[in-house]
Amino acid sequence: MKRESNNIYVAGIGASAGGVEALQALFKRMPQNAGIAYIVVQHLSPDYKSYMKTLLQRCTEMPIIQAEDGMEVEADTVYLNSPGYNLEMEGNVFKNTPMDAEQIVQHPIDTLFRSIASSCGKNAIGIILSGCGSDGSLGIRAIKEEGGMVMAQDAITAQFGSMPRSSIATGSVDYILSPEKMGQTLLAYIKHPYIQGHRLLEEVTKDKNAMNMFTEVLRILKEHTGVDFSYYKETTILRRLERRVSINRCKSVNEYYKILTESEDERNTLFKEMLIGVTSFFRDKEAFSSLEHHVIPNLDYTRPQIRVWSCACSTGEEVYSTAILLSEYIEKNRLNCSYKIFATDVDPVAVEIA
Repeated sequence: MKRESNNIYVAGIGASAGGVEALQALFKRMPQNAGIAYIVVQHLSPDYKSYMKTLLQRCTEMPIIQAEDGMEVEADTVYLNSPGYNLEMEGNVFKNTPMDAEQIVQHPIDTLFRSIASSCGKNAIGIILSGCGSDGSLGIRAIKEEGGMVMAQDAITAQFGSMPRSSIATGSVDYILSPEKMGQTLLAYIKHPYIQGHRLLEEVTKDKNAMNMFTEVLRILKEHTGVDFSYYKETTILRRLERRVSINRCKSVNEYYKILTESEDERNTLFKEMLIGVTSFFRDKEAFSSLEHHVIPNLDYTRPQIRVWSCACSTGEEVYSTAILLSEYIEKNRLNCSYKIFATDVDPVAVEIA
């Protein structure tokens, strides 16, 4: 259940090797009363004695607390994870779960970010700092799917740049900055009128000039990508457009339109954001139940091969869900039949992930 209505922004901060210096630089410039809860997750061995609370207390006046199971998340507070536990949000409280000792590679940052995305929706913020590996790269996509915002440390400023670089490579990062510059950028973002609740839909409905600019934005996208977004759900398009106007700190659609006409990078970014779809394994329970109980049993298994075409497959979760159901049915009924699934999507990045 998303708790966007509580107006608390929750910033998940992932750091690993070299992360102490980055965290100190971040919190020295971080606003003290911005209405944001900060949750810091590091890669810690189970028997590690952390001095992070002491180190960060020198950099901020905000209270720094070890997150405990069942504790309520509050704004203007810094929370730290415990060694040997995955830290998650469930609604507006913390959940600590022991890590699987047999699992060689742990991804506590991905785990936290997914839970923040699920619990906070558009109020979710993900920040990736110095570290090795790729932890966080999947979690930031979940945050973007829910309309949240993502920052990553500029790899040039990081002691260990692989974690920021992996996140940046996903195309889901909104700001690439040194830790010192993140605080003011974050504050400017959450204070933007569109983020505060002013709706572009109201402007487009009431202001003829805003409507014309909106139409022009769609025209530019069609000209640049070949995809006509005028047939898409208008409210969804407007929400995506609001995000880009906010990210670019524009005061109006007119100002953003100028950036869009001049910047190929921005046109590509807006196109990618228009295509971000919320997906997960067996996401639409009713649809997959119908597929399992009514469609798959009635296919013609006398044929040597069953073929399925999954349109708009996104990153592939629903495709693999279909494959699981087919495999289970064929195996359960000992059928001498194979299957092939064709999956297509207009977003090449999503297809590559799939």
